[in-house]
Amino acid sequence: MDAVGKHCALQSCNALDFLPIQCSCLKSFCRFHISRDHHDCTAVSTSQLPTQRRESRENDDVRSAVVGCSGCRLRFCVDHRHKQSHLCCDISQGKDEVKHEAARALLSEAFLSTSGSPTPQTPVVTRRSAKPSTDPKKLAQVRKIHLMKMRHQAVPGDPNDKGSNIHVDERLHVNVRTEITTPLPAERVLWFRKTVATGRALDLISAQFDFSTSSIHSLRLQSTSFSDGRERRVLQNHQLLSEQVEDGSVLILSVARESMS
Repeated sequence: MDAVGKHCALQSCNALDFLPIQCSCLKSFCRFHISRDHHDCTAVSTSQLPTQRRESRENDDVRSAVVGCSGCRLRFCVDHRHKQSHLCCDISQGKDEVKHEAARALLSEAFLSTSGSPTPQTPVVTRRSAKPSTDPKKLAQVRKIHLMKMRHQAVPGDPNDKGSNIHVDERLHVNVRTEITTPLPAERVLWFRKTVATGRALDLISAQFDFSTSSIHSLRLQSTSFSDGRERRVLQNHQLLSEQVEDGSVLILSVARESMS
């Protein structure tokens, strides 16, 4: 039996301890005499003990903190060296992780119950298709955000306005699309002066898409509703563009029907 454990180094005790504790003086003691003041430790004085090695549990002798905890890395006395005895943060973190795992499991079950059994080709969480909002307040907010983006992207529809200091309130921003085949991008974000006539804007837009001047007479501009792109209205060339469309509108450059017949 002497091969298991060690005898307490305190001569007056000399008890065989199966879980002996080694002191910083390199001697092994039982749990009753491991405290420095119980065996007259000569390694260091109490005043030289670093702060982090003092007892972390209240109402205990600060000089008895000689056993390190592998969880929280703090030192405790023999009676409180176990994690359960000093409410080790390692245990609390483990409990929190268990709670998180349980919550994730409940969420997974909820998704499974609503979407059915998942297959390798079908994800558990499915994204609903986006539908245009019919709420006037939401539609106005979406339009406002759309207009802000357009103002950052728009370039002058009239080359003579490049570098000009025209206030944003005096500009009309439009998203122009063309249904005519062209090697250039079929969509442009432009801005015009609010005083420009629709016929003049048609000439400038045709030039933006590099259409020849001979074909301009056969082209026309149409406006579409922001909420419903299927509804179109042919613009009158003799009127101001700002009188027929709002800021942020979509314009369609197309061939006039009479020229197609």
